[in-house]
Amino acid sequence: MRAYSALAARYDELTRDVNYPARARYVDALIKRRGAPGPILADLACGTGSAALELSKLGYDLLCVDASSDMLSAASGKFDGFEQRPVFICQELSELDLFGTIDAAVCLLDSVNYIHPPERLKRFFARVRLFMNPGGVFIFDINSEAKLRGMDGETYCAESENAFCVWRNTFDRRGGALDFFVDLFERSPGGLWKRSRERHREFAYAEGDIIGYLEEAGFGDIELFGELSFEKPEKDEKRIFFSCRA
Repeated sequence: MRAYSALAARYDELTRDVNYPARARYVDALIKRRGAPGPILADLACGTGSAALELSKLGYDLLCVDASSDMLSAASGKFDGFEQRPVFICQELSELDLFGTIDAAVCLLDSVNYIHPPERLKRFFARVRLFMNPGGVFIFDINSEAKLRGMDGETYCAESENAFCVWRNTFDRRGGALDFFVDLFERSPGGLWKRSRERHREFAYAEGDIIGYLEEAGFGDIELFGELSFEKPEKDEKRIFFSCRA
């Protein structure tokens, strides 16, 4: 049940509610607010490249990194015919090894929650910092602990013309993580349905712990925001954005 294998081919059609242009504009505003030293941007855990596509339209030179070759394949296809294509890199985030320095990095849609234990998250932050030009900007978001705990016992469904997906959520209080058990049903050209299963696990991190990890990695000027907001997170905020500088 490897995460983002079978789901990769259907990810876009099952997540049409995600407003990627709005997220790209928000990230662009944060980067400009912080004054990144140049246009070279790494999209870390880029998935199927929907955010990268929008960021490319805003003028960034992109490196797209993801641990799933299936997701990277889908991302690459979105840039067919582009004169300026991103560099695509298949890597675990904690083992990040870029070809040169970058001016900014983003890691969106709670990808940071997948990185565990904390030592791996610390290593990821340190690797991002290693490749950052002075003054570089790093932006990412997390699902808050309150959100993950609140999803315990919930079941969600998504469907398209030829796919149906259901995921069941269980919060492991001892491990501090939410398990997503995903069942994907796909209709073949002959009309038969094929079932695939995946397990995803997101870990709950306290904001204070993440700030400490960032400082340990050498980042400073750390700010926290509510979802797509320039205001501080509310007490019960479900998604929290972090912005910091190298």
